[in-house]
Amino acid sequence: MKNTNKLLAPGFILAVGVLLLNDLYLKYEFHNYLTGKLSDFAGLFAFPFFMACFFQKRVKAIYWITAILFLIWKSSLIQPLLDFANGIGLPVDRTVDMTDAMALVIMPLSYNYWTRSGNTIKWRPKISKNIVAGISIFAFVATTMPSRGGEYNWDSDLTFNVKYDLTKISEDLRLYDYPENDSYHYSIFDVNRHAWIGLKIRVSEKGTDSASIKLDSILGYTVRGDSGLFCSVRYNETDLNYFKYLTKAQIEELFKKDVYKKLKIEE
Repeated sequence: MKNTNKLLAPGFILAVGVLLLNDLYLKYEFHNYLTGKLSDFAGLFAFPFFMACFFQKRVKAIYWITAILFLIWKSSLIQPLLDFANGIGLPVDRTVDMTDAMALVIMPLSYNYWTRSGNTIKWRPKISKNIVAGISIFAFVATTMPSRGGEYNWDSDLTFNVKYDLTKISEDLRLYDYPENDSYHYSIFDVNRHAWIGLKIRVSEKGTDSASIKLDSILGYTVRGDSGLFCSVRYNETDLNYFKYLTKAQIEELFKKDVYKKLKIEE
């Protein structure tokens, strides 16, 4: 039994919108801990809600199955299957990160929202529902492309001072607290290669309108794949090798140039 009128629920449309915005823009512009989790929250709210609209008699089962599959996907249990897929020429990958499981807390809210009455908008039914359904499918399938990357795990002592207000630095560099000590997430994004290098940095005030910036750790790199036929994924091996063979000194130089560029400081 279908209940596709619920596809017009404002909360569902908002969740799909957040998913699209994060995957198509925010992850590239502000690649950090927040944007890394936002898609999981939006997706776990929207996906089971969407499926429940078409299988109304299986709503609870849909939510439970979605949660279980999400946990399996984020764990190492599915790695043999992914290795097999890669072995037959279907390059798919994902990041093993069980902290993503925190996004499961959004599912009871999604379920409760689905079961509430009167949560639809009286738009033109057939046209509006078809458009929303199409955009939703695109959001679930086409926006989050698998990625490949590697770890550096290098410590760094690179430190330099800038004549800049500390608050302004946080805004222009788009700094977000790292979940330990007094440090921040930072990423160098390469728009041409659809990739980024993850870093941990420290910023401290040195006086009036002056601050010290220290590159604390060089964590790793991630290269996103491009969508291919039937939602398969292909990677540019040249790009992967570029990041794989970067040296610590090269990344330190890239970091300093990136900071100067964002702060609009002449070297």
